[in-house]
Amino acid sequence: METLKTTQSAEWLAVLSRMKAYDFYHLPSYHKLAEKQGEGTAELFVHRDGEYVIAIPLLLRPVSAIQGLEQVGNGLVDGTSVYGYSGPIASHEEIPQSVVTDFQTSLKEKLLSMKAVSLFARLHPLLNQTPLLSGIGVLVNHGTTISIDLSLPEQTQLAQYRKDHKQGIRKLREMGAVCELDTGRVHLNEFIDLYCRNMERVGAKAEYFFPRSYFEDLMSSTDGKVDLFVCTIQGEIASAALFLQCGTIIQYHLSATSDKYLRYAPIKLLLDTVRHWGIEQGAKIFHLGGGVGSSADSLFMFKAGFSPSRHDFFTWRWILSESEYKKLTASKAGIKEEELSHLPLNDYFPAYRAPLPAESFAAQKSAEPHASADADSQKKESDENRPQANGENKIVRILVLGGGGHARVVADAILARSAQYGGMELVGFLDDDPAMKGIHLLGKPVFGSTSEVARIPHDGVVVAIGDNGDRCKLFETLSARGEKLMTVIHPNATIAPDVKVGRGSVIFAGVVVNTGANIGDNVILNTGCTVGHDCTIGLHVHICPGAHLGGTVRVRKGATVGIGSSIIQGRTIGEWSIVGGGSAVIHDVAPRTTVVGVPTLEVKRQPLADDQQINPPPPGRF
Repeated sequence: METLKTTQSAEWLAVLSRMKAYDFYHLPSYHKLAEKQGEGTAELFVHRDGEYVIAIPLLLRPVSAIQGLEQVGNGLVDGTSVYGYSGPIASHEEIPQSVVTDFQTSLKEKLLSMKAVSLFARLHPLLNQTPLLSGIGVLVNHGTTISIDLSLPEQTQLAQYRKDHKQGIRKLREMGAVCELDTGRVHLNEFIDLYCRNMERVGAKAEYFFPRSYFEDLMSSTDGKVDLFVCTIQGEIASAALFLQCGTIIQYHLSATSDKYLRYAPIKLLLDTVRHWGIEQGAKIFHLGGGVGSSADSLFMFKAGFSPSRHDFFTWRWILSESEYKKLTASKAGIKEEELSHLPLNDYFPAYRAPLPAESFAAQKSAEPHASADADSQKKESDENRPQANGENKIVRILVLGGGGHARVVADAILARSAQYGGMELVGFLDDDPAMKGIHLLGKPVFGSTSEVARIPHDGVVVAIGDNGDRCKLFETLSARGEKLMTVIHPNATIAPDVKVGRGSVIFAGVVVNTGANIGDNVILNTGCTVGHDCTIGLHVHICPGAHLGGTVRVRKGATVGIGSSIIQGRTIGEWSIVGGGSAVIHDVAPRTTVVGVPTLEVKRQPLADDQQINPPPPGRF
């Protein structure tokens, strides 16, 4: 086993030239870019056995850089893969098992000599990599990705498009939309700005944010091909995307769409243009990737409308040193190693890199019941809601901002949760109505206006205002001041174990949130509403009592879904839109639009201001 660094680009490329297949994500320039972004030190691990060669590129990271593990992690490293699809590659389609076994043994010996504790890698859906890793670590199937087979006759490719995609592409052409390769990169800065605005407004995860230098360095790749395609309508950029080409594979990397044209989905025409261009380039496969986090969400369904081709997407997880792994995980959690079996289960790997401070677990386990149907949902709450005091059960003091009926329901949820689990104390209320000052609600005082929040001793606040716009403004003001925005979940709510709930959100009694759902910051899920599987609820949304959302529904920033209304699966409710009470939504709802009826009809639409952008789903891959 030998290793190559990105400074040895010629040798790295020589190894790749021996491979049966590889992709852009295996190139030394792409790994050098990852190094520049601070993702780790890149090394290509190469095993040679006669005519056979197996290699895998990895990023090595110091464990001591993890907060809380500065001492115990000193001298240790762990491995990961670059953003995208990487994994092992081989010189032959079929490798003798004896060679594979020797590769695995030599890789482990090399990594242990580097004091590696664990390894996590995203595998490539188009390459047959699992036989090279079978027997070491764990392979986790996260779902499927989508590709267009460019080797098929073009008419066959087009025939596989979903009907609404065909109609959308035809409509865009009728509007005069033009998609072309930006050979001079004239629009690169516009694309970067548009992409960053999209990501900010959608509240995307950190992995989707890149500095301007990332795009510039990516476009300067010397050993791979990076192309910018732009779709314009009447001279304005409607959509743009970056595509990576290596050999016969084209990867859909990053994209952005202008809010002005989002309702027309110009990315449809852009992807169709790249598909046709790919054929001319001699490419054999156009890989679109999957949904956000590899889930079967609305992004996945959009991509699925182009092709029936599916590919399994795996991640690889390998603990190289069980003793060090246990020591690090226990140290991060602030517990003894023999207590590790009591840690809350989650899918994060390695466990000692989990984003939530695991050191609070020692206190958490004393505050949570040993057996409860709601235990999983409680574990999802933000760290601000958890006891933090070195293993002691600290009571979190909460101020409710608001004094109306909605505020009382929020307060009731806090009291109910405190009665069942402990750990929370309702301090009182603040309301901007002068007539409210001095009165008591649910036995707790209204101290004064919301401007007085700093003078009342507390650990966190909940913005309990029903109006989405007012709640949004106050939430953002408090966030900017560094206030802790508390998440409150009533003990009688039913939340699937993998649901993500954002800061400051409130979930009331009788609510059901199914698997795969993602709830943003400052959201109200009101009494008895249901959220179907893989739904995405944006920032500052209000789902009113008794409303029902089918699977993969996307409700964008600031929207209101009225009492008793229903939204069928896969539909999108635009930013700041209103679905009237008792309505049935069977079509997408445009931004800032009010719809009512069964089925809904549009009754009002407000023009979009320049600063009110639509939140697109994060583009790209897992």
